[in-house]
Amino acid sequence: MHKALIFDCDGVLVDSEVLLIDIEIETMAEYGLHYTPERFKELYLGTSIDAFYETAHREHNRVHGTPLPECYSSKVHDRVSTAFDKHLEPVVGIADLLSNIDHLDLAVASNSQQKWLDRKMAHTSLNDFFGTHIYSSEIVENGKPAPDIYLYAANQIQADPTKCIVVEDSINGVKAAKAANMTCISFSGGGHCDDIHVEKLKNSIADHHAHDADELFRLIKELS
Repeated sequence: MHKALIFDCDGVLVDSEVLLIDIEIETMAEYGLHYTPERFKELYLGTSIDAFYETAHREHNRVHGTPLPECYSSKVHDRVSTAFDKHLEPVVGIADLLSNIDHLDLAVASNSQQKWLDRKMAHTSLNDFFGTHIYSSEIVENGKPAPDIYLYAANQIQADPTKCIVVEDSINGVKAAKAANMTCISFSGGGHCDDIHVEKLKNSIADHHAHDADELFRLIKELS
């Protein structure tokens, strides 16, 4: 039986990915990088901030012969900040799910920067469910798809990795959870999960798949 439950944040707890993807695609187009949502997710979804910019600079170099201009990050920051203040909500059904989980230790393990992670969790009032156990990959050597942040979170809540369930919405996140030897549920309840992304998650190395919070809750109960 499993003893702990570790969540990714973006697209699992808070419905931020749909906002982030739209803003990033729009802003990158202004700098001459054009992506379909599917291609953007393939390149960037579930990566750390360092890996994100490494890929973005490489892509801009490939197309235009130069890295992205320095002003790109500040423009995205301002747009994301405004969008979060106006539109950020918990993923549908997640608050109710968390309210009904009282038999497992809980943690968050995210590639998001800690300042953004704390802001998103506080804005949606989901931080109350996790106390101090909200962790960014900034505090470990390698972000997802490396297992570091999941192993760190498990250590902090004193849980054997083999007794942890992870909920993830990205292929990189699934890889990280499995590399940590944890049971992984891929989850497509976020607003960014179109049919193509759902199929990729269902065909990934995750142990189970949940389409929404109700299905996720049933799986967690069965596993714990």
